Amino acid sequence: MKFSISIFITLIFLNVSTRAQDGSDIRYIDIGNVDATYIGKTIHLDFYNRSFASRKRDSITILVNNNPITFLEHREDNGFNNWFSRQYFEEIKKTKSEHLRIIKSVVKEVTYDSVLVTSYFVLYSKDNYPVEGKSFTQDIWFKRNVLSQILVQSEQCCK
Repeated sequence: MKFSISIFITLIFLNVSTRAQDGSDIRYIDIGNVDATYIGKTIHLDFYNRSFASRKRDSITILVNNNPITFLEHREDNGFNNWFSRQYFEEIKKTKSEHLRIIKSVVKEVTYDSVLVTSYFVLYSKDNYPVEGKSFTQDIWFKRNVLSQILVQSEQCCK
């Protein structure tokens, strides 16, 4: 009987311990649920395919300062340890010394078929450091049909 109780207590401890180790600070919101309550929230966009614990990465071509640039999503998401600050989009066609990233976006407006965001762009050196004075923002409209979901940091989340 003592052995059974010991095993039971050990299993409870292990269950609580493993649940406490989840390091995720991201909430995944289906694009159909995005409404005006998200205005002002800092987000990451998820295009086409749902990113949660996904191996398939999306790419998207965006007009940046009137130049089409293709970005590939960078997701550090294994289903357990997912950090909002480690998600970004990175320019696929890099120059020899620099590459552009979208490090976050902020929702500005939401309509029936589109979402307006202010995207934050940072130029990175070949050594993977931000290039001083090369950051900028740009407002971009995205049709809902190219968006799967948005990623919101848990602390500032919603509903």
